[in-house]
Amino acid sequence: GVGLSWDVAGLYSHGQEHNVLHLNEQIIDTQRELFDLNLQTALLQQSEEITKYQKLVSKDREIVEAKKEIREISSSQLNNGAITASEYVNRLDAENTASFQLKMHEIQLAMAKIAYLTLTGNKP
Repeated sequence: GVGLSWDVAGLYSHGQEHNVLHLNEQIIDTQRELFDLNLQTALLQQSEEITKYQKLVSKDREIVEAKKEIREISSSQLNNGAITASEYVNRLDAENTASFQLKMHEIQLAMAKIAYLTLTGNKP
C-alpha cells in the first residue's frame, strides 16, 4: 500500500524557531530603548556639567580681575611702605590661586564639552 509520512516534529520546531526569533526581536527592541534612555540621561548630565563649568568660569574671571586689582593696589602700597612684603606676597598668592582655579575650571569645561560631543557621536 501507499504510506503517508508527515513530520510533525518539523512543524513544532518551526513554530519554536519563530517564537525564539520574536523573543529576540523584543529583547533587541528593549535593549535599544534602554540604550536610548541611558544616552539621553548621559547627555542631560553632560549638558548640566557644561552649564555648571560655564558659570564657574564666568565667576572665576570676575574673581581673578578683582584679585588682580587688589594686587596692583598692593604693589603701589608696598612701594610707598604702607604694607609689608609679606602682605604683598599674600595678595599675589591669592591672585595666582584664583588664576589657577580659573584655568582648572576652563579645562573641566573643555572636558565636559568633549564628553558631550563624544556621546553624540561627533568629533571634538
